[in-house]
Amino acid sequence: MGSLATVVPSLGRGVPRALFLSLLFAAFTMLNIRGTKAGSRAVVTLTVLKLAPLLILLVAGLGSVQVANLAWTDPPTVGGLARGSLLLVFALTGMEIALTPTGEIENPARTVPIAALLGVAVTAALYLGIHLVAQGVLGADLATFSAAPLAEVAERALGPVGRGLMVAGAVVSTTGYLSGDLLSTPRSLYALATDGLLPKGLSVIHQRFQTPWLAIAVYTALVAVLLARVVPAPRFGGGIASLRLVAESVIRPGSMALCVVFFCYVGQWTSLMVWLPTFLIGERGASPAAASLVTALYVAANIPGNLSGGWLLKRGMARWLVILVASAAMALTATCALAAALPDGLRLASVLVFSLLGGMIPAAVLGGGPVHARSPQHIATTQGMIMQGAQLGQFFGPLFVALAAQGLGGWSASLGVMLAF
Repeated sequence: MGSLATVVPSLGRGVPRALFLSLLFAAFTMLNIRGTKAGSRAVVTLTVLKLAPLLILLVAGLGSVQVANLAWTDPPTVGGLARGSLLLVFALTGMEIALTPTGEIENPARTVPIAALLGVAVTAALYLGIHLVAQGVLGADLATFSAAPLAEVAERALGPVGRGLMVAGAVVSTTGYLSGDLLSTPRSLYALATDGLLPKGLSVIHQRFQTPWLAIAVYTALVAVLLARVVPAPRFGGGIASLRLVAESVIRPGSMALCVVFFCYVGQWTSLMVWLPTFLIGERGASPAAASLVTALYVAANIPGNLSGGWLLKRGMARWLVILVASAAMALTATCALAAALPDGLRLASVLVFSLLGGMIPAAVLGGGPVHARSPQHIATTQGMIMQGAQLGQFFGPLFVALAAQGLGGWSASLGVMLAF
């Protein structure tokens, strides 16, 4: 809405903003209820429309590239590599969303892996091409246009129409992301409702289109309400450039420490959540329903832990002490949970206590973002870095633990990897 409001200011706030968003969400709701084919066609169409300005910029910008601007005089610093890697983690995430609607896709075992790998390859190639053009056109001036470098490149290559083209591309890109999210996420609600973890009504299937229409409608309505009530209307003018915010946040020791802590916490917590149903079904012969119930209890136990962490911080307990106590408790209970010699009842109790006491860490970490941010304008960037740490932990934690279990002879042998986190 911010990019669109720069062209049509009336859509930035008030009744026009609400009406536009209502029509947009209603259109996507009806489209996705008609089936994944209609929803995926919309995603493909919006993807083509958002790629078109970038491809035009890539071709047109080649004529304005100065070869001297591409000269690499000094090797990148460690800090520079860290900042670039942080941005790439965000840029290349999202392909896992393709797994969500696989129940409505023909031959998903073949289609989804090909689509995911092809998407990442095309995205990486496009990023490389666009960056080379931007560097070749702007040279050392690239750093001074960190807020909107592509708009500057487009204006130099195509004139004023080029800047407008980039704004249109940003609007279409955001709309495409929204379309993809409204296509995939409601299927997760449907799956959870089918397993009895959410109200059964969300598993209702449309008689004609064979889609989880109620889950789609409910999720879209919730997103629309949150967008209207929580996301503020755009304000223009002033502020710090985006890349500068990232650079200044990455070099803050406190902020990076919070990222590392959250990476380790999420890696441990997710690994044990993945292990739990595997242990119950594969090793103890429990039913899927029973395993689902215990896993749900494991997730639910984390909630009072989050609240307890906030309460302790409010009562004056030092943030580092909350994290230290919770980490020690997680190490002890993880040892008990993975100890094959202990009774199953004690192991399962340890799992629940692990989630409960470990839940104090998110409160301490996320509450520390505003404290360690350089300024109020850096808070969102700092919190985003922390969440990227969580995403990395969620990906690598279960992977390393599973590899250790497979290579070292069982889940108990993977305890060392768990404790390393």
